[in-house]
Amino acid sequence: MVSVEQIKAKAEHKFVPYLHSVLNDDTAFFPLNIPAAKGSATDDFDRRKKESEDLYRYSKQAKGFGYTVVTTCIKTRSKGNQTVIEKIVFETETDFLRFIKKETEACNFKTNLNHIKTQCCKFDAADIQHNWTTQHCSILTQAFKAQYWEQLFLCADWFLHNSPCGLYLREIPLPVHTKFIEQNRTLIFSLYCALKRNNHGNETDAALLFSPELKNTVESVYAEWGIRTALPFIRFRLLDKTIGVILAGETIPSGEAQLPLESFAALNFGFIDTIFIVENLLVYLTFPAVPNSLCIFGSGFAAVQLQHNRHLYQKRLYYFGDIDEHGFEILSDFRAIFPDVISFCMDSTTYQTFSAFAVPGKSGKRNIAELRLTPEELELFRFLQEHPACSRLEQERITQAFIKGRLAEDVITTNRKNLRRQSGLLLR
Repeated sequence: MVSVEQIKAKAEHKFVPYLHSVLNDDTAFFPLNIPAAKGSATDDFDRRKKESEDLYRYSKQAKGFGYTVVTTCIKTRSKGNQTVIEKIVFETETDFLRFIKKETEACNFKTNLNHIKTQCCKFDAADIQHNWTTQHCSILTQAFKAQYWEQLFLCADWFLHNSPCGLYLREIPLPVHTKFIEQNRTLIFSLYCALKRNNHGNETDAALLFSPELKNTVESVYAEWGIRTALPFIRFRLLDKTIGVILAGETIPSGEAQLPLESFAALNFGFIDTIFIVENLLVYLTFPAVPNSLCIFGSGFAAVQLQHNRHLYQKRLYYFGDIDEHGFEILSDFRAIFPDVISFCMDSTTYQTFSAFAVPGKSGKRNIAELRLTPEELELFRFLQEHPACSRLEQERITQAFIKGRLAEDVITTNRKNLRRQSGLLLR
């Protein structure tokens, strides 16, 4: 026999279909039957009695709202006529919503539908109303004022007629709060796409609008709208005091610098052989001296931004991030741009040395089969997945002495060998 908990779970599962019924003006949604196994007359009588009592205790018959227990009488050979539960029914919308405690959400949904209908009529976009609201049912259960929908449609319509706009967000001439577009970008873009598709009469055009390349991400949306964004700055340190880098014919002396992306892309690295991309600020600031080397602060930008500097492809690249699933995902992203990038201090030896400092980490979002990792890196990645209680070792936990030792073993030795090899070739 079905339990009260099971009835509640099944009823809650019906909430979204209920919202769809409201959208479609489906008056046949109620009475709503909840699947329930019929009570068997051959089961243990005492157990069956208790189960029935529990069902009735929380039913409409007992509380005045909620589900109704419908019974029927069956005839058995051994026990004669027996009353069993035939089905569980929510007779009305009120019974259903009150039982699952969704009265407020349902009220919000209906109010928002009316606001959206008003705006669709205002912008001559009645054709998008049904499909767009169907896609955003869960959002419509939240409380919004009429002004919110007015501003949402106003923004979507403005971008429809002014893209690419070539403006910064704060320059857009709309009577909305300065952060409204940023905070509601996802919904505005969805509405923008719906309006754009509505303005294109044929299916071919509509299909082009929703190609896989047009994603609802900050970068894709701003590119579609032609919104200008501030160029990121690249922060870097020279790890060798004896050399500098050349920018526009001028030598930048040894030390730390921060340059706009365009300026960084123009850098001539000269005698620099090795570049380290380091995620943590403290580790970046304290990274030891390395001959002919440069250290880039990796936080806040993606590998795709570094690709604009063609000189990086000619250097020995190391990526140094946290030993966790996310750190390996970033490493994989770098390898998509720079296939030869080498992980630094992101191995089992490093992890085991400092495992006492490992803490629970967040699970990654990527399929392991998609990651560009070496067999050794994959083995450590799987270990982290299987041990969530100690799946994150922050790179700042790795001591300076260990980093210097690893540099001496792997990096500096390799650089010296390359230098000697190059010198030998020159002597020939």
